This record gives sequence, structure tokens and C-alpha cells, in this order.
Amino acid sequence: MWVNFGLFLVLLGTFVYIFASSVITGLHKMYLSVHSFMMLWPLFQFAMRQTDDPQFQLLYLTAAFVGIALLGAFWYIFTICLVGESYLLKTRNLIVIFLPAAITAAGLICNPNELFFQYIGHDTGDADVSFWYRPGPLLIYMPVLLAGYFAVSIYAMVSTLRRDASPRHRRLVVTALYGMLLLTGFGLADFAAAMFFHQAQSVLSAGLALAGIYYALAVTRYSAFDIINIAQRDVIDTMSTGLLVLDEHNVVIEMNKALRSILPVNIGDKFDLRALSSLSSSSRTQMEAFFSMLRKHAMATASVEIATAGSRHYELHSTPILNHRNTLIGRVITFQDVTEYRRLMEEMNDQNAVLQERNRELILMQDQLFQANQKLERMAVTDALTGCFNRRYLLQQLEREVVTNVRYRIPFAMFLFDIDLFKMINDSYGHLVGDEVLRSTADIVRRTIRRTDILARYGGEEFAVYLPYTTSAQAVRLAERVKAAVEHNAVGAGGEDQLVSVTISMGVLCIRSAEDARPGVALDDAKDFLLGLFAQADAALYEAKNKGRNCIVVKDIA
Repeated sequence: MWVNFGLFLVLLGTFVYIFASSVITGLHKMYLSVHSFMMLWPLFQFAMRQTDDPQFQLLYLTAAFVGIALLGAFWYIFTICLVGESYLLKTRNLIVIFLPAAITAAGLICNPNELFFQYIGHDTGDADVSFWYRPGPLLIYMPVLLAGYFAVSIYAMVSTLRRDASPRHRRLVVTALYGMLLLTGFGLADFAAAMFFHQAQSVLSAGLALAGIYYALAVTRYSAFDIINIAQRDVIDTMSTGLLVLDEHNVVIEMNKALRSILPVNIGDKFDLRALSSLSSSSRTQMEAFFSMLRKHAMATASVEIATAGSRHYELHSTPILNHRNTLIGRVITFQDVTEYRRLMEEMNDQNAVLQERNRELILMQDQLFQANQKLERMAVTDALTGCFNRRYLLQQLEREVVTNVRYRIPFAMFLFDIDLFKMINDSYGHLVGDEVLRSTADIVRRTIRRTDILARYGGEEFAVYLPYTTSAQAVRLAERVKAAVEHNAVGAGGEDQLVSVTISMGVLCIRSAEDARPGVALDDAKDFLLGLFAQADAALYEAKNKGRNCIVVKDIA
């Protein structure tokens, strides 16, 4: 009699222990529900033995069997949560799961025609008996119901073990499976005793108590319901970074799944250079220096990059673990796979080198293009034969500068000159000598005029010179020097002693006032104004030719 009550207290104690020492989650709630129904059987068996009243005995007996019927349903729900398929626990599925247990519980409560519990008082009359009921013909349905629930639970757990489950998950499922097999064996023994010997035994209560103790020990040993440790272990195992925890003697006390693919070490091994056999020789040398530095500077945080024989690169970070007294008690070493990072860096460096080479090529091309553009610009404004400016450039410059000179009354001068009897030189010595005469004349004039003056070939053998900031007297003196320099210049005509000398006729125009230069012409009409100036300079040039050549005619516009 007291055995069932003692077994109830055992189950109650394990229930309180699990409840007090674990964080409550959905899985915990399911297990605690199962544990609660496991406690009902020995409790009501004990209560049933404490009374001789047939009605109370029937009440306690019915409650005990109803608890066992619901235990099967809750055990199957607990199994579904355990194997990670709690998403199946929708309202419709829950109804299907509980329906057999609910029908059985209703039959036990109603006990129609004493099909579940038969009252034996009909046979004994008023005889003194301690227990007034025996199993009815339908009570055989109870082991069938529990066997069905346990069978589908075992199938779900075995299916989970066949899948690629984590070690922690496999331990939980195996623990639940062993406990269920233990409970099933004791349950079948109890029902056999009840059916064949027609009296209640304490076999099932003992099985429930043993199963409860087994689960409590398993939960404590494996920290199965410690949600913090579970979460930490799951997080550590899902990290792609290898994690190694050493104690103060360099013994491995913790490691994650990622590290196993990097180093051949196990928990409990002493971590030394023999564990680094998978590294390349250069990396082992680096690791020797790394650990030597850590031995000398135990409190230091250090890092090093190593390479395995399989061309994988890892960056190691070592951080000391200190207790509350700031004493070293261990070290955490992380192995970060930087192979892809190194590959990307090498690709980026290669691309940068290619880009730098292309930039140098572009800079070279840009410089060549700049020089070509400068050459084109020079060609566009330079006379190819003489090397001086052409007429187009001269007119562009004069359009800008003459307007400024006129606006601010800045004196300037210009003159036109051409080579006397140049056609006779071409006819007598040929065009090659004539070209050389043109080049030589342009050179001597360019050396004679000032750096600020502009010499341009105006057309054929005719040249023009623009003299900014020049007074009439300065222009005349410069014209005289140019005329003398040309006259004293001799050009080879092809023979050893055959030289050709030329003279020039020059028309000089000096301008001090735009109004006097061309009355009535608007200041902004620069082109028309220039045409007028060149017309006057040209007239002065022809006047010099008409005077017998090799002379200067000056027109001074005041």
C-alpha cells in the first residue's frame, strides 16, 4: 500500500527537481506534462488502497487509468517536439492525436455495463474484501492504446536517428527512446499481472518511477534542458570560424565543429605542435614563434596567419581567459578561414597592377595626344615653309589686340614687306633656291625683331609684322634694322661660291588713334577695321616699290 505512495513521492521529487533546475520552454512543458501524468498512477493507486469504500475505489481507479490513457497522447506530442517537428501540432492534428485517448477516458469514466471495471461485490455479498473491482473485458484496450501511441513515438524517434541529426539531438532522442522502452516493458508486465492474476500490482508504478529517475539523471548529465548551454552549443557549432578553448596547461577543454576540419585534435588532448601536422612547414615555424611569444607574454592578445598543406589560409587570434583575480586560467584561439579573402585580395592586387599599367599607358597616350594636338595647333597657325606664323593666326591675334589697343589708345605699328624681284630669283635659280631665300629671309627677320613682335607670312613672298606698344619712331628704327639685315644676308644658290642676296620693300603703318585711322568705323567692327589698316599698309608697300624698291614708306596715323 505504501509502496505506491512512496513511488509517487519519488516521481514528485524528480518533477520538482526538473522544474526548479531548468529553463522552461515548449519542450520542457511537454516533458513536464508527461511527468505529471506519470505521477497520477502511483498516487491514485495509493489512494485506492487507503479506502474500503467501493465508490471511492472506483473513482481513484478510474482517475489512474484516465491518467495512463492521456499519458500516451502527451508522450506522442512530446516525441513530436523532441524530433523537431512541432510545426505539425496544429489544431486538426491535435484532435486526431487526443481522440483515441479522449474516447478511452470517456469509456473509463462511464464504465458502461462494467465493461472496464467489474464490481465483485455481486459475487461476495457482504464479505470483507479490500478491493471491490477487477478488470473488465474492454480494459484490454488500454495496453493496445498505449502500444499504439508508443509505437508511433518509437517510429518517429528511429526515423530521426536515421537522419543527419546533431550529436546533442541524437543524445536526447536516444534518452527518450530508452526511457520509453523501459516504461513499455514495466507497463506490459503490470497489465499482464492485472489481467491474469486479477489484482493490481505495483509493477507499472515501479516502471514509471524508474523511467522518471532515468530521465532526471539523463537531463542532469547531458544538460538536455539547459537552454543556455543548448543555445551556446548550437551557436558555436554553426560558426564557420574554428573555436578552440585551452586551459592553463594547453589542454583542449572545448572546441566546435568547424575546428575539426582544420586540426586533428579532440577534447582532452594537449594542444602542441604535433597537432599542427596539417600545416605547411613555413606555417609550423610561424606557430612555433607564435606559441613562444605567448609563453613569454601570457596576458597578450596575439594573431598570426598560417597556411595548411591544402593551400587553405587561416588567421589565428589568441585571447587570454582571466578569472576574477586577473589570473590566467586558459586561452581562446579562433581560426578564421581567410582563403577566399586572400584570393580576392590577390585578384584585386592583380587588377590594380593591370589598372596601373593601363593608367600609365593612358597617361603616355594622353601625353602623345597632347603633343600631337600641340603640333597640329602649331601646324594650323604656322607656315610650313618658313616656320613663321601664317596669315590666319596673324588676323586672329590682331582682331583681339587691335580692339584693346584702340579702346585704351595704346600705340602700335605694323608693316608689310615683300622680297624684291623674287620671280626673277625663281626663274634664274629655280624654286628650291627661291624657297631657301624665303626661309632665310624669315629667319633673319625673326632674329632682328623683338620677342613680343609677331612675324607672319602674308602670302607668296610677302610678310607682315605686328609690333605692339610701339611708337612711330620705334617702328621706323626697327624697320630700318630689318631692311639692313635682309640686305646683308646672302643665300647659297647651289654653286660653291654662288650666293644670292635680296632686298625688301616695306610699308610701315603707325597707329595712335583709331578715330584718325578710320573715321566712322565702330570700335567693335574689328575685321573691317583691320581690313582698313592692311589696305593702308599695302598702299605704303606699293609706294615703296614704285620708288625703286629696297626702301621704306612710313604712314604715321596720329
